[in-house]
Amino acid sequence: MEGADHGPFPPGRGRVIQLLFGVNGRHQHSWYVAPQPADRDPGGAHKKGWPTALRRWIESYDVFKTNRSQTFVARQDPVNLMQRFTDDGDIAVTGSFAAVRLAPVAAPAMLVAYARDAETTATAFGLLPADRGANVVLLRPFDEVVWERTMVAEAICYVSPSQVAADCLTGNGRCRLRGRRW
Repeated sequence: MEGADHGPFPPGRGRVIQLLFGVNGRHQHSWYVAPQPADRDPGGAHKKGWPTALRRWIESYDVFKTNRSQTFVARQDPVNLMQRFTDDGDIAVTGSFAAVRLAPVAAPAMLVAYARDAETTATAFGLLPADRGANVVLLRPFDEVVWERTMVAEAICYVSPSQVAADCLTGNGRCRLRGRRW
């Protein structure tokens, strides 16, 4: 198992970012922060773009290091495996498989999902532990915020769009490219 039991920043930070970015499963395109002395406006707050805020969030976050990660090989292809993940509240898909629903680019290859209990999930779905050649990564989240603002589509639970963006931007391979397209 890799990753930390906790993130590099206070657990509430991700929750605040999700609150500010995610509104009913949609991106809120701007957010408000406490004013800096030189930036004051008559309303007492200033606006910063959400892409800038997201980049600052991910400066201290890495999807595979901040969360505990375990890699596996699925006996079937990852698409079929994901379709077996029903919305039971214990699994939430992230990464390329979640991003492709929001910004279709190329077919995803690595299935990444948060699981409340990775060992139980791996056993239930017949996943084989793998150090190389893995096509599935199960993450134990460092903070429960990943379970907030999830969306269900076709009986599959996905993390919020802001969490997908953060995970893609700090992921590997095509996942980072997908994150940058947002």
